[in-house]
Amino acid sequence: MALGIAVLNGVRAASNHEPSSAVVKAVQESCQRSGAFFMVDSLDHLRRGGRLSAPAAAVGTVLGMKPILELTSQGSIGVAAKVRSRASALNFLFDLAIRKAQEVPSLEFGVHYFGDEGRAHQFASRIEQALGIKVQVSPLSTVLGAHVGPGAIALTFS
Repeated sequence: MALGIAVLNGVRAASNHEPSSAVVKAVQESCQRSGAFFMVDSLDHLRRGGRLSAPAAAVGTVLGMKPILELTSQGSIGVAAKVRSRASALNFLFDLAIRKAQEVPSLEFGVHYFGDEGRAHQFASRIEQALGIKVQVSPLSTVLGAHVGPGAIALTFS
């Protein structure tokens, strides 16, 4: 969705009859401020994919860990936070959205889900109410879903 928002920003500039250099600038600026964070609801898929050892997955599951992962600017996946419940994970993502919106007031947000559309819409509504903006909600692809598993929620912005 972050890339989609960048494309839409370019389309908006082109629709306003901006010169091609302004269209390119709109897309580039959008890409530079974009980000993607996601909550993994179950550690099992990370273990199966080799991103987490079996002992770490077992301990994390017992403790109810919900890692918040980030797509870094280098294109790799990093751990942004480790929290101990789904509610704490969603609160972390919500606080992140508020903080990012304060840093860049023109940011647009997207919420993605794999397997729990209702939770994604509730989370998006919470952001919408806090920021007074529309948040796009869409499913994660099955390829991504295979890596993060059911229940994953992602927050993207650009």
